[in-house]
Amino acid sequence: MDTMKLSLDRENTIHFDVQIEGYSNSPSTSKPQVRMLLGNTRLSVCLPAVKENDGYSVTIPEMKNVLEVGDYEAKMEVIIDNKFFVPWESVVAFDKEVKVEAAPVVRQPKPSVTVTASTVKKKTPIVKEDKPSKGLVFINDLPKKKKRINKKRS
Repeated sequence: MDTMKLSLDRENTIHFDVQIEGYSNSPSTSKPQVRMLLGNTRLSVCLPAVKENDGYSVTIPEMKNVLEVGDYEAKMEVIIDNKFFVPWESVVAFDKEVKVEAAPVVRQPKPSVTVTASTVKKKTPIVKEDKPSKGLVFINDLPKKKKRINKKRS
C-alpha cells in the first residue's frame, strides 16, 4: 500500500478509474454512490465522488483548519442498492506546503564608545597665602598727591 502525499493548504483532486461489473445486468435503477472516507480514530471526513467519463473524481478541499499534519487512512466506498464495496484503501499523508516569508530587519549600528575608569589618589592641596610684610606698602595705602593750581597774578 503506497502512501499518497497531499497538501493541507490547498484543494486536492484525486481521479479514480472505477469499473463496476455486472451493474448493467442488475434490475437496479439507482445509480451507484461513490465516496471517499479520510480519517483516523478521532475524526473521519466523508467526501462525495463525482462521475467523470470512465471514472470518478474526489475533490478534497483545503483541510488546514480541519486536519493536522500526519497520516490518515483513506478508502473508497461504493454503494449499489444494498451492497457495499471497498475497492481501494490507502494511507494519505497530509503535510503543509513550503511557505517562505521575508520581512526586513532594520538594525541600528551601535556607537563604538568605550569608557574606562581607574582609581585616582587624591592629593590634599597645598595653599600658600601671601601675607604682606611690614616693609611693603600697598597702593591703596599711599597718600594722595595734591593738585597744584597755578594762579596767575594779574
